[in-house]
Amino acid sequence: MSTIELLSRKSPASVSSLDIESRTVDVTIATETPVRRTDWEGPFDEVLEISANAVDPTRLDSLPLLDSHRNLSMDMRLGSILPGTVRIVGGELVGTVKLSRSPAGERILQDLADGHRLSISVGYKVYKFSRDETADVPVLRATRWEPYEVSAVCIPADPEARTRSINSNSKGLSMPTPNNEEQPANPAPETRQFGAKQKRQLAEMCNLDDDWYREHARLGEAAFREAVINELADRQEANEVFPHVDTRQSARDVNRLQLQVEALAARALPTIEISDAAREFRGFSYVDHARTVLESGGVSTRGLVRSEIIERALHTTSDFPMLLGDGLRRVLRESYAETRSDLRRAARQSNAPDFRKRTKLALSEAADLEKVNEHGEFTHGTFSESGEGYAISTFGKIFSITRQSLINDDLGAFTFITPKLAKAAGRFEDVFLSNLISSNPILSDGKAVFHADHGNLAESGGALSVSTLSAARLALRKQTGLKNERINVIPTYLVVPSELETIGEQVLAEIASATVDTVNPFSKRLQLIIDPYLDDETAWYLAAQPSQTEALEYAYLEGAEGPITDTRAGFEIDGLEVKIRLDFGGGWIDHRGWYKNPGV
Repeated sequence: MSTIELLSRKSPASVSSLDIESRTVDVTIATETPVRRTDWEGPFDEVLEISANAVDPTRLDSLPLLDSHRNLSMDMRLGSILPGTVRIVGGELVGTVKLSRSPAGERILQDLADGHRLSISVGYKVYKFSRDETADVPVLRATRWEPYEVSAVCIPADPEARTRSINSNSKGLSMPTPNNEEQPANPAPETRQFGAKQKRQLAEMCNLDDDWYREHARLGEAAFREAVINELADRQEANEVFPHVDTRQSARDVNRLQLQVEALAARALPTIEISDAAREFRGFSYVDHARTVLESGGVSTRGLVRSEIIERALHTTSDFPMLLGDGLRRVLRESYAETRSDLRRAARQSNAPDFRKRTKLALSEAADLEKVNEHGEFTHGTFSESGEGYAISTFGKIFSITRQSLINDDLGAFTFITPKLAKAAGRFEDVFLSNLISSNPILSDGKAVFHADHGNLAESGGALSVSTLSAARLALRKQTGLKNERINVIPTYLVVPSELETIGEQVLAEIASATVDTVNPFSKRLQLIIDPYLDDETAWYLAAQPSQTEALEYAYLEGAEGPITDTRAGFEIDGLEVKIRLDFGGGWIDHRGWYKNPGV
């Protein structure tokens, strides 16, 4: 569900919130007034929920004010909603518009100063609906939606949205209704005059030319207004840039998009296997994908050149940006999976619910079982505990796929940039874990992870050999818990820097021995892990399985395991903006699962 609905918002004649010097005016962006829609199932009322939970704040500080939802050039920008001014007042979404100094912006400012009405329409994307079938007409309530832009338009759909007025009896902003608008102290007699001047002004505000005006100038007020509405409705039906698109995707559309994503990712990364159903889209260029998405949404592409197809696919209500984003995510996921180092096998993976520091409690082993006496009495056992902690942080980057790249069918973002970013994310995690080992940080007991008092550091360095490995294994076997109990840590991994890779392979190699003395006891018992990011070229480590005893741990934000990408059609960038984000962290939970020999 990712389409943009365009709803007009009407303003009253009073615009006393207008500040001509600062070129600002307060407007109501959206209300919960139902708007009648029609789809293949018949009519329904759509309601935008106005609440902090429903309105996605992502773009609230970057909402442009456009001319009738047109966004193909900066000439169509009339101003913007000032950052930090969007708020909820009396169940309505309100913001402060600052008009530009363009000719169109100057005209709107003058119209407001003259007391003319201003209609506002909001473009938005709906992420979640609730449906109520109890009324005569079904009600679809948008319970999660994101405003993308606001526009100055001629025909309103919601009569409750309006330019706001300052209420002298209140410190805040009032929301007058059509039946209860503010009146001056000595109101002038109301007039119903609607002559040639008013007709001309209405026609000009709605961009109706002189020929249209002369043809309809003799009509009465009601007939003239109806002619304006009919003309604008006809234009909107013929406008392929912002058509009305149903906000609910059919299963067929969702399946087609998935197949297109699969084909696009496979074209960029040949190692991705493609299903038979997706082969229909295998050779598609960016333009082919854009054309398919537009036409599936009811937008004709007949007669459009490549650049026009890309522009409309990026800036209308089509799913083309989502298709590109999902394709990038697929390539990123595949590339990232290939970068994961062996070192992670010796560390425990966890998930963090938020960014606050996590304190992990380390419990002692359970007390030994004791014989129950003749009276059937059981004695109580206790656990001892200690805690280490760490927090995750966010790391990321933004890059762009330009409009030129899409038109030229340049797959560089998929074949070069995204895989490199995936490898960079994996490398970042590997270096992060290596640094936790090399830096030998201080634990909560005031001692380093590898310390003689912890029984996990060789008294003197020794070259990697069967004898030094035997001493390291014995030290782990003799590790004691928080209550001085033996915990019998069993080593599984031999971790060495790149410089010791060959020696490590030789030490762990299986040798055909003629005597007991020449048998290699570590053959097939230890797994070799090569970490190229370790600082010390001579030090080596033994580590137990993370499932046996907690030691080195890393974590992702819950629901965001690995790098995540977000995409949007760029406003400042002419194309698609892609943000890659990694929420990651780690630390030592305990020292007992690892042993270090400084080497020689």
